[in-house]
Amino acid sequence: MALLTIEPSFETIKLPKFKKRKGFYIEVDPGKKSQNFITDEEYYFRTQSVTMDTTDVGYVADWDLFNLEEKLAIVKRKKKQYKELADKIHMETNQGQQLISLVNSNKRGIYFPSICSIPLIVLQAKNTNGEWKTIRFIQFASCGSCYSTSLIPRSSKLDFIVQLPDQGDYSTMLRFKMLYKDQFIFSNEFTYDIDYCDFFEESDIGNNCIYCKATKANKLEIKPEDWW
Repeated sequence: MALLTIEPSFETIKLPKFKKRKGFYIEVDPGKKSQNFITDEEYYFRTQSVTMDTTDVGYVADWDLFNLEEKLAIVKRKKKQYKELADKIHMETNQGQQLISLVNSNKRGIYFPSICSIPLIVLQAKNTNGEWKTIRFIQFASCGSCYSTSLIPRSSKLDFIVQLPDQGDYSTMLRFKMLYKDQFIFSNEFTYDIDYCDFFEESDIGNNCIYCKATKANKLEIKPEDWW
């Protein structure tokens, strides 16, 4: 079992007029993979590589002591660094990760609980007993200000990319489970091959951070109202 690696798009997308399903739901098309996905993080650095925020350059040590020529050289160097970083992020987030969408086809905006703009969402799989079990869980934030709500405007969707588990020899059904208001909502189910070890919590999760350990809470195996 490991953390769920998920990245949000930098903008919401208006729904096509022929979208008939109503409500707020999670949509997964197994055939849709990241190819030219732009995350919030990439968009920030890409923008800064063109027009830097003056508050950002103001953090340079002894900035006020540099003359105009020196300041322009610093800005040019930082813009180059930001472009390289944006290119690196773009390459890393377009390796065929799974695309999922939070779709709001209502006539009003929808707010969902989030941690640093990431929905409280986990990946579940069916075990050999036919039970749904969480195999990728969310990471808690150490800063309380990260816990907030995020908006999806009416008739819009917000895309995310998710790193699915490595392919294994156990064919099963997967789905995403998400906290929304006082209930859990689920995506459509899809077939996928995983390693059966993904069900076990003893699997290495990559670090020892207390906020990254699998618990009933960050596996969403609690009652929705227990979050509030």
